Amino acid sequence: MTKQKIQDPLFQLCKPSLLDLTALLAKSLKHHEEPMHELVGPETKIPVEVLDKMNELTESEKSAVLVEIANWIDSASRPAK
Repeated sequence: MTKQKIQDPLFQLCKPSLLDLTALLAKSLKHHEEPMHELVGPETKIPVEVLDKMNELTESEKSAVLVEIANWIDSASRPAK
């Protein structure tokens, strides 16, 4: 049986942004006192509105978002049966 990755077009479109968001969420958990806009560089492609919404999340909500992103990445990376 050949293994092929599930081709999820939505996942492929979102993958670069998901990686940026995941890194930023993880960084914000480590530096929870810092506002999001101070954790990203000037070259960020994450819109200010998203950064503002992320600032409103609690640490447990940020963790839950990271879990959901990880589950999505995992399910999109599983070999097709």
